[in-house]
Amino acid sequence: MNIVYIGFNEKGERWTASAGQYFWIGQMAPRGFRKALSFFSGWMLVLSWQLFVTAGVMIIGNGVAALVMLHTGTNYTWLPTVLSSVTAVLIYIVNRWAFPLLAKLEFIFLMYQVVAFVILTLVLLLLKRGSGLRYATAYDVFLNFDNSSGWRTPAAVLLTALVPLSSGVGYDCAFHMGKYTMMDD
Repeated sequence: MNIVYIGFNEKGERWTASAGQYFWIGQMAPRGFRKALSFFSGWMLVLSWQLFVTAGVMIIGNGVAALVMLHTGTNYTWLPTVLSSVTAVLIYIVNRWAFPLLAKLEFIFLMYQVVAFVILTLVLLLLKRGSGLRYATAYDVFLNFDNSSGWRTPAAVLLTALVPLSSGVGYDCAFHMGKYTMMDD
């Protein structure tokens, strides 16, 4: 995603308006398509932001529920919903009242994520090695599509476009702030 962020930085330097990707698309698109592309990209970014936030909360709830099921052997169908709701409330509480601690704990969070990523990667690689399953080929990864969602293919494509779009949500503001901070020096 560094390429996306470098692109945001370049656009933020050229157009220092307090706007987002929809503004930049409106500036760079051909004249006949500016309004439509800007409108469409703005709404896709709104939807991807909602998806990004909701998916994060649901991943936490489902992950903890899976650990509970793995430990107890009982599948509580209501548990992911309850844990997702509790997670959303906790996120609100931390961001509302404990935000001074977040800056102090940032390095600890970073180290935790790096260690967890390394451990998870090693576990997955070791599980794969012992499973006897074949590795995916480049054809499987890039050209083999399986639409088992029940959605028609065009709708499924639009839904899956929201996931990579969510990686660009909110990062443009960091470049705007960086630009304005550098201008003050």
